Amino acid sequence: MVKRTTLKEFICKYHKMLIGFVVIMFIIILLAISIIFRGDNFSCNNNTMKYAQSLFKDIFPETKIQFRNPQLLEKQSNHLKCRVDTDDPDVPEMYYDVKKDFNGNIDVSINSVKDLLSTQMGNLLNEFTRDILSDTTNQYHINRTIDQISHIVANTRVLFSNNNDYKMLTEEVIINARLIPDDMYNTDGFINDFNGKVILKPSDKKNSNDKGAFIVEYHHIPKEVCRQLATYDWVDKGFIALMATDSDDSDEFDKITLSNCRDIEKDSTAISCGNRMQRNVATKGCSGNYNTLLLKFY
Repeated sequence: MVKRTTLKEFICKYHKMLIGFVVIMFIIILLAISIIFRGDNFSCNNNTMKYAQSLFKDIFPETKIQFRNPQLLEKQSNHLKCRVDTDDPDVPEMYYDVKKDFNGNIDVSINSVKDLLSTQMGNLLNEFTRDILSDTTNQYHINRTIDQISHIVANTRVLFSNNNDYKMLTEEVIINARLIPDDMYNTDGFINDFNGKVILKPSDKKNSNDKGAFIVEYHHIPKEVCRQLATYDWVDKGFIALMATDSDDSDEFDKITLSNCRDIEKDSTAISCGNRMQRNVATKGCSGNYNTLLLKFY
């Protein structure tokens, strides 16, 4: 009687052979895939186009642009330059590279930034970069402006700490006492980071019976910068009010006192009395392309 070998016994007896067989088959499959990939994908075809599309979406996750109709533009022994049409009229074409290394491995990449910038998408990317740089530059100038105003206010209050008013706050005193930083002065007077004039002057009133206040004016402030400066927490010792306006007229603000100041929220003018201005209020005051910011202290 022949004894039957169970599956378990068979595996135990021939497990090394089975493992070797599986490894060999795995290597054969990998080689087959590699050969297919090397042969069929070193071209401007749907496979390489789909991979380029996925790379593009990794860079621009929100894009809805779809690639189609891959075409060969240039061919070298190990490098192809491909062109694809898109379904976006603003970006009618895109480019990608297909490269093969010495082992025959295929690499697909979106074309260089230089080439991208030569297309309409490149113009969009360039605009996006400019926006980022603009935001960074604006923040630098906003921080500088905050430092400048804080410097002006602190120096003015210290200089006149023994006076009952600011009637002697003249241009000569401002220059000689360096109440405004030296790097803000040129032949046209004092200029801020946005090429607008800076004015430091005594105010008509702090209260109804004295001249114990002064005003700092910053002109030609861009809209978004104005909103950020207006909503900064200027509330400190001596703060009376802040006005953001698209006008150069400060007569209304000059008459504001501690006792009669009232918050104002209207198109083109916003005033905040004794407290920090809210964003929605600043948006109305800083409604022009360029605006004026006025701060009053005693």
